[in-house]
Amino acid sequence: MKLKNWIVDDKGITSSNSANQSIFISKGMLNKICISNGKKAYQCFLDILKYNWVRDTELENFRLVFLYAIGKLNQDFDESLYQASLSEQQRLMAAKRIHYLSEQSSATSWWS
Repeated sequence: MKLKNWIVDDKGITSSNSANQSIFISKGMLNKICISNGKKAYQCFLDILKYNWVRDTELENFRLVFLYAIGKLNQDFDESLYQASLSEQQRLMAAKRIHYLSEQSSATSWWS
């Protein structure tokens, strides 16, 4: 199955961008759990935020591909953990945006 840059096969999920940067989430890592901000979350939801080229559209597509992969690859799924992962991913993306805008503002403020 392919959705934009995301591909699901028997090994897991892969994505790449036009600059040949790629992400691979193995089948065994799909339902690995981590703790972020004191809450449980699927680790792959947070790991993909490390890539600067992953934006809102890629995240939306990843979420769909993740659900498909969980079913296709017979992985355990927890709806409440999924919802918590979405919330934490959104919180971290908002913090990332604020940090970026803050840096942009600081870089140009000396012109004012």
